[in-house]
Amino acid sequence: MACRRESGVVVSFHRRFDFADLSAPRKDAERRQRGGKRILAGAVGALNKSNVNLPANSFLEAKRPQTSSSNVKQELREAAKKGDAQALHRLLHAGADVNMRLDSYDLRPLHYAAWHGKTDAVELLLSYKADINARNKDLKTALHLSASRGHLKTARLLARRGAFLTVRDKEGNTPLEVAEMWGKAQVAMLLEELVETARDGQAQRRWTEDVLRELGAKSSTDSRSSSERRSS
Repeated sequence: MACRRESGVVVSFHRRFDFADLSAPRKDAERRQRGGKRILAGAVGALNKSNVNLPANSFLEAKRPQTSSSNVKQELREAAKKGDAQALHRLLHAGADVNMRLDSYDLRPLHYAAWHGKTDAVELLLSYKADINARNKDLKTALHLSASRGHLKTARLLARRGAFLTVRDKEGNTPLEVAEMWGKAQVAMLLEELVETARDGQAQRRWTEDVLRELGAKSSTDSRSSSERRSS
C-alpha cells in the first residue's frame, strides 16, 4: 500500500517486510490480493537496495500498531496522574483525544493532572486545547480538584488561563468554597483575591457603561434641542 507525501512515497506493509517483496519493472511484478490486503508480489532475486523500484526521495514507514481504546485511556490516566509530559505528548500527538473521559466519573486527563498537582502536565494539556472548564459527573472542574488538594501553583495557572472562578459543583460549591472546606488556606486566599478582583472589574465596567450610556443619552437630547431651535 503506498501513498504520496511531499513528492515521496510512504510504503506501508501489512506483514513482515523484506526487500525481496519489491519487484523491479523488468520482472513484470503483479499486484494481487492476499488475505484481504493488497501487497506487491514478485522477487528481485537480490536484496541490494539499488534494485528496489522506488522513486527518488522515497522512504519506508512501518504500519503503526493498533492500540485499543481501553489501553489509551489507561495510558492517558497514568501519564496525567504522574505528570509524564513526554508520554502525554506522545499519546496526544498520535491522535488521542485530549478531552477523553477516562473513567466512570467522567474525569479527563486535565482533571487528573490538576488533582495531582502536575502543573507542567496541565500546561501541556491546555496547549493541546483541553477544555479547561470541563466537568466530571460531580460537576467539578479541574480548578475544583486542584483547590481541594491545595495545589497552589496549579490553581494559579488554571485561573490565569481562564478557568471559571465561581462555577458550582453538584453540591453547590465554588472552587473557593472547596478550598475553604478542605482547609487549603493558600489556595483559598488566592481564589478569594481573584474573585474580588473580578468583581471589582465587573463593577468598574458596569460603571463605565452607565456613564457612557448617560453621556450618549445627553448627547442625543442636546442634538434634538439644537435641531428644534434651528428649525424654529
